[in-house]
Amino acid sequence: MSLNGKVCLITGASSGIGEATARLFAKEGATVVIAARREAKLNEIAAEINGSGGKCSVVKTDVTKLAEIKNMIAVVESTYGKLDVVFNNAGWEGPSYCPEPSGFPSIPDEVIEQINSVNMTGPCFVAKYAIGLMQKNGGGIYIGNASIGAAMPLMFGAMLPIYTPTKFYMDGLTRSIATTHAANGIKAYNVNPMAIITEMWEKIYDELPAYVLPALAEMGVTNSEQYAFGFNNMMAAPDTNPIISGADIAPVMLAFANGSTKYVSGDCVVAAPGCTYHISQMYDGIYGGWDMASGANPAKDGKGGMRTMEGVLMFPGEGPAAAAAAPAAAAAPAAPAVSTVTTTVTSAAASGVTTTVTTTEATPL
Repeated sequence: MSLNGKVCLITGASSGIGEATARLFAKEGATVVIAARREAKLNEIAAEINGSGGKCSVVKTDVTKLAEIKNMIAVVESTYGKLDVVFNNAGWEGPSYCPEPSGFPSIPDEVIEQINSVNMTGPCFVAKYAIGLMQKNGGGIYIGNASIGAAMPLMFGAMLPIYTPTKFYMDGLTRSIATTHAANGIKAYNVNPMAIITEMWEKIYDELPAYVLPALAEMGVTNSEQYAFGFNNMMAAPDTNPIISGADIAPVMLAFANGSTKYVSGDCVVAAPGCTYHISQMYDGIYGGWDMASGANPAKDGKGGMRTMEGVLMFPGEGPAAAAAAPAAAAAPAAPAVSTVTTTVTSAAASGVTTTVTTTEATPL
């Protein structure tokens, strides 16, 4: 078990990716502390983990309340004396498209304040106090959770109008932690999941405003799975079901936590069906767009950019970048440089026949 002896804290753990990661970490031997607002759901998850031989405890925490974040960290320290891994997972999707075609003016102020608090301010404070505790035992692993939204093309910018920019923030927070705390033994990674069938994704579809439904219906999208399929199928590993759950990408967090990842501190990692990508594979598509009609893989290196959950290239040598880097065919050796002299001799025989002989002599330079 790769996490024996490790104390791991997971926020937003009452469902979805957080819950799945908690179950996997416990299976791998970690002592898991799960936090979220829904205490009853947390207690249910903890009972199941403990009942199957794992170790799990609960701290009810609302990450929009600084006092509760401080209490969460204090409970971890007083109970276990240390913290090895934090998964900063809590998040809220906010409105799916703006409520009205008028755009931002139609979003209530309190909704903007809430989503920014859950997705940015709260995670920053979680990181601050968790890192403070990890430094007391010589370092640890920080894991953030953003979204493919942090690298979605401009054409989809309106889909989650407030959520999307907060996920760029989570990428930046991870890079900041990685560089700021490299000397303190802290490694930082970020996961950017594709469409995962969770409570959040169901809400994203269920709360779509009426004015966008006709356009989706024209594309054949009438439920949350169909909504996820189009995005995921473009980036899925071969022969992989594009519809995935939190359990399918929890191994990415495990690789970060147990040190088996080939990604390096500061990396942001897109978690897709059956594979991962370094997020830089998606950058060209932000302004270049995705070809939804053809379903072509939008990653810069296409199939060649696919990696395992641990970050190992799955198809090395494939993709546009590999082709561009391939050595050119060897040219035929050039002929050596020479100096030539041509001599013509004309002679007349007694028979009256005249003969002319021309010779050329080449001498290497």
